[in-house]
Amino acid sequence: MNICILVRSTLTHQMGGTQVLCQTLSEVAESGHSVTIITTKHPQGVEHECKNGSSIHYLSNTRPARLNKYWWKESVNKIVELHKKNSFDVIWAQNLAGYYYAWKVKPTLKIPIISVIHGLGILGHIRSEWNCLSSFKECISFAGKYLPEAFFCYIPWLFRTLKYSDAIVGVSEQTQEALRKEFGVDEKKIFVIYDGIDMEKFKPDKEKGESIRKKLSLTENNQVLLIAGVAHKQKGMHIGLQAFAKIKKEFKNVKLMIVGEGPQLPELKKLTKKLGIEKDVIWCGFISNEDISFYYNAADIFLNPTIRVEGLSLVTVEAMACGLPSVITRIGGTQSTIDEGISGFFIKPRDASSLAEKTIKILTDSSLSKKMGRGAREKALRKFSKEKMIADYLDISEKVGKRGL
Repeated sequence: MNICILVRSTLTHQMGGTQVLCQTLSEVAESGHSVTIITTKHPQGVEHECKNGSSIHYLSNTRPARLNKYWWKESVNKIVELHKKNSFDVIWAQNLAGYYYAWKVKPTLKIPIISVIHGLGILGHIRSEWNCLSSFKECISFAGKYLPEAFFCYIPWLFRTLKYSDAIVGVSEQTQEALRKEFGVDEKKIFVIYDGIDMEKFKPDKEKGESIRKKLSLTENNQVLLIAGVAHKQKGMHIGLQAFAKIKKEFKNVKLMIVGEGPQLPELKKLTKKLGIEKDVIWCGFISNEDISFYYNAADIFLNPTIRVEGLSLVTVEAMACGLPSVITRIGGTQSTIDEGISGFFIKPRDASSLAEKTIKILTDSSLSKKMGRGAREKALRKFSKEKMIADYLDISEKVGKRGL
């Protein structure tokens, strides 16, 4: 099968769940399929390269990681050019990257398109931004800039993407349900395929963990919590710090690792000083997807205090695969990850007290911690393997190509 992947950014541009998924999907090339990735301008101006068996085209007349009129024009031109040389069988488009192709070009070119939606529709998109507002200036920006963009750009783009794509993939049941309710997507057209990960890379590994603990001067007496992701208000890291300050009052040897970079990082560092926990928070910075499993294995509990209404929390899935119990916000697609009381605990959004309470419960009960870690790994193997995900994408692609859905 000759597959074209459309995505606005890859791991070359930025770190995120969509970018990791795109890389994982491209590994279908290892089983004999042909994979071409079309994306926005490379940060260093590279126009073409081959990685892991995939051919990647960076469109130089577009803006890096941005969808706009230049992307619509250039991406379609590149599809037409490459399709003439070696016909594509299917297009896998991430989020709205295939909107213009599906709406305007597919009737002529007739390459079936499967659009993968990572968010929770319009309301989830708006709620994620709303949850971050903390000042009058931010409220003005939300009302004057964000809402108009959502209503005049995002809604029509998403509507046409859903209407004209041959099939829709939601990354969780919550994504599927949101698209049904908001846009009336036909049940026969929308499928749930969980984001999959490499279970050999993300697995319990004591040696990996010990290497990081040694590097960070952590001792056997230190119990280690981990928060990972982009340092953005939507990720709720500030709530994690507030909870950690409460945990420190009962556990002197507990440490908190924060993996990731982003715009909120300076503010978060100031908050640690205000809370008096700066000596016990370890800032690990940006860690590549290739190396992040070392940090999961160095931790005892994974925390995800997100306030973003996202489709699926890939960092939680990675932590589960590494055998970590988790305490996470019950919001959006996080509900498709852990099982309450079996592989971790859920908390309400913005509830630092509950986050601290549930974390302390695991810290004080080693048998519960081990049981939850085993439960997390078992569920990850059952639902979130990359092999299962790729097989599901190929199955839908074959159905779309042969007889439609």
